[in-house]
Amino acid sequence: MKPMLCATVIGSVLVTVGCSKKEETEVVPPGFCRTEVECQPIADRQQAYQNQLRDRLIVQGVHDQYLPCGSYRVTKAPNGFWIVTQDKNGCPATAGQQDPHPGPSKAK
Repeated sequence: MKPMLCATVIGSVLVTVGCSKKEETEVVPPGFCRTEVECQPIADRQQAYQNQLRDRLIVQGVHDQYLPCGSYRVTKAPNGFWIVTQDKNGCPATAGQQDPHPGPSKAK
């Protein structure tokens, strides 16, 4: 009877240990990163693209108000993951809904 009891105890211990070591995988929502280091290359790529676009638009004669502005940074989101955001501090005010190429005015 003792060998049967020992086998049962050892078996139940092995099952308990095997079941308790489940790894919980965290699902990262789309657009977010698990770590700041994971998101930094995305921010760098966005910043480089914005700088290239800005340079091309300046050559074309686009006014400062219409140029892309700001810097891309990695910030911690409220959900605990990391995300790339654009910081617009220091950017000029946009022209709103004004026509960038108005027609000649007709004086009456």
